Amino acid sequence: MASMRQVLFLGNLSIGYNRNILRAIGDYAAQGNRHHILFPTDYEPANANWLHQIDISGVIVGACPQFGTLLSQIVRAKKPVVDVSAEGEAMGHTRIATDDQVVGAMAADYFADRGFKRLVYYGVAARHWSAMRWRGFQKRAQDRGAAVQHFDRPSGSTDQEAGFFPCPVAQWIHSLNHPTAVFAGDDLLGAELLEACQHLNISVPDEMAILSVDNDDIYGSWGNHRLSSVMLNTGEIGRRALDTLLRLIQRRSVASTTILIQPIHIVTRFSTNIFGVSDPLVREALQLIHQGFGGGISVKSVASKLAVSRPTLERRFALELNRTPAAEISRVQAEFARRRLLDTDKTVTEIAAEAGYSSARQLRAAMDQHFAVTPRDMRTLIPHQPPL
Repeated sequence: MASMRQVLFLGNLSIGYNRNILRAIGDYAAQGNRHHILFPTDYEPANANWLHQIDISGVIVGACPQFGTLLSQIVRAKKPVVDVSAEGEAMGHTRIATDDQVVGAMAADYFADRGFKRLVYYGVAARHWSAMRWRGFQKRAQDRGAAVQHFDRPSGSTDQEAGFFPCPVAQWIHSLNHPTAVFAGDDLLGAELLEACQHLNISVPDEMAILSVDNDDIYGSWGNHRLSSVMLNTGEIGRRALDTLLRLIQRRSVASTTILIQPIHIVTRFSTNIFGVSDPLVREALQLIHQGFGGGISVKSVASKLAVSRPTLERRFALELNRTPAAEISRVQAEFARRRLLDTDKTVTEIAAEAGYSSARQLRAAMDQHFAVTPRDMRTLIPHQPPL
């Protein structure tokens, strides 16, 4: 019988991103029943001499204090290591992380699709993942014709400040023209903005729509201000990390490189449950489309409910959003079907019926048109393969 391997996961478990990856690593390891995952919470990153005192086969490093120092000491200790921290480029080791530029582009598309024309990014200074998310957000926002701004929360700026959010955030929020849409680099930053808006009597989402990243279950369900968030494929990151680490342990050839994993989708909750359009007719039309497409919604039925002619609705849609009501119905319908493919085990035929398609064939055509994948390929974004 093969011996049990002990794998160490090091990361700050107050961070939802780390917790999600650790869950995936544990689930994946349990399939083979040959890997014991350790995740100490009281280790000292500045001094990794304890690495020599425990019997471990390899290390997976997530986001944690003094990440660079810790990683260097693990490498010097000659322990096989995989980096899932999202803290920087690979430097002589294997790094598996989210494609953060795609995350930023996805967020910009999300807000632009909802009609917002003033977009803001709120990130953290000198953090690689934040800079990459800003880069993707800025480029896609500009491509979509939106005005875009950038504000960084200085690293460590809250050490001497009272309250949950830093004073510079309050001053910056006051300087914005409302309504606006803010993309926060992670859920903690999004929660800070929600708290700041509450203190400043700024209505969310009416005056400020807030989208963040990580889809942490705490922030997603907290109180009345439930936070919309980009769901990362932490399951795939965790599985790929453990698989790669086991190959390193077994001395199989694994190049020191960066493997980027695509995010899954955006989970809409209260904090972005609004449309950033000035035309009240278009806003009402969007609400009808987003709420009722599964019941056979059509351009004709939307125009009828709003008591306007189809040409009038199409003209005002084009002026406000530069697309047609039919295109919006098609996009929202396909996005709903995509989420159901990723989140449920229902058949393609069942999902097609839920999404308002006449057949599974029509659903497959929509997936190809909007996402350039088949329903089967969409589901392989979260593959379930047996461990080594």
